[in-house]
Amino acid sequence: MEKAHEELSKLGISRGILYGENEDSASNSGLPDILTVKAPQNDNSKQPASASATKHAELTQQQAIAAEALEHHNAGVSLKGLQLNGADFSGLDLSGADFSNAQLEEAIFYNAILDHANFAGARMAGADFSQSSLTQSIFDKALLHSAVFIKAKAEKSSFTKAILTQANMSEATLNNVNFDDAVMDETLLKGCSCQKATFNAAVILSANLDNADFTGAVLDNVFIKAGSALGTTFSSASMLKSSMQDLDATGAIFTKADMTNTRGGQQSSFRHADFSGALLTNSYWEFCDFAGATFAGCIMNEAGFEQSTMQSADMRQIEAKHSIFSKSDLSNALLRGANLFGANLRKTKLSSADLTGASLFGADLYKAVLDKTKFTDTNCKRTLLEKRQDVLTWTGMQS
Repeated sequence: MEKAHEELSKLGISRGILYGENEDSASNSGLPDILTVKAPQNDNSKQPASASATKHAELTQQQAIAAEALEHHNAGVSLKGLQLNGADFSGLDLSGADFSNAQLEEAIFYNAILDHANFAGARMAGADFSQSSLTQSIFDKALLHSAVFIKAKAEKSSFTKAILTQANMSEATLNNVNFDDAVMDETLLKGCSCQKATFNAAVILSANLDNADFTGAVLDNVFIKAGSALGTTFSSASMLKSSMQDLDATGAIFTKADMTNTRGGQQSSFRHADFSGALLTNSYWEFCDFAGATFAGCIMNEAGFEQSTMQSADMRQIEAKHSIFSKSDLSNALLRGANLFGANLRKTKLSSADLTGASLFGADLYKAVLDKTKFTDTNCKRTLLEKRQDVLTWTGMQS
């Protein structure tokens, strides 16, 4: 997480804010009784009488709101750390309530109920929770800055070390939630749902994740950095040691994902993505893009993709053994039976590619390009392509 903390401090977010700590606030032991609102910390004797009276009236009103909640919707209530700021609790019910270290700033909870509630470290800046319910709730070390959760529901919730900076979580639901070490910075998670969520060491920064879903989710050591993800989904996800940086993910999905030691690249994108059978073993994709993407049978063994793009990709039954694809592009790729055993392809490009029966056994191809390539039943054993003679007219090649 140290790398993530560095990124966040560049944005002016301190560790104190990250973990909901407030150097000026008193300890949370000895919190006030259910209907006693903690008095303000400043010295009222130095305020004009009217200001002090107004402050008192506000606190009395908050007590009344709490009392109302107790009288008509007392299932598991307590409102623990109280203060309730903008209160209201709209559609009420409060189910398992408590609101732990409360305060709730601009509260409301719109169509509420809040199922097994709690809100752990609360404070909740812009709160609201739109069309709520929040099934098994909690929100652990909350704060939620500009919160909201639009069409909420939050199935098996939690948000562990939350914060969700400029939250919103658009069409929410978030299925098996948790978000482990969350944060998410400019959040939103547009089409949402997150199916079997979790996000372990999360962070995500300039988020949005457009048509979201994350199907089998988890996302392991996440990070992600700059925003969007357009077609999103990530099918059977997990994405182990992830990262991805300047993202966008255009057509996304990553069908049977996993992406083993991921990483992505500063200029990501993945254009028409998909990655079909995915996994991408020791991944890392330098300057990315992947143009027409897909990667049919995928796996990609010791991957790399160096200066990438991979034009009209698909790469049929790929597997790529010692991969890399050096200065990449792979022009009109497809690579039919692929595997590329000793791969690297140095200054690659492979113009009109295809490599029909593929394999390229000892590969490398030094200054490659090969113009209208193809090679039908290929393999080309230890490949020096018989000293090339410039390969342009070769077909049915078998060295």
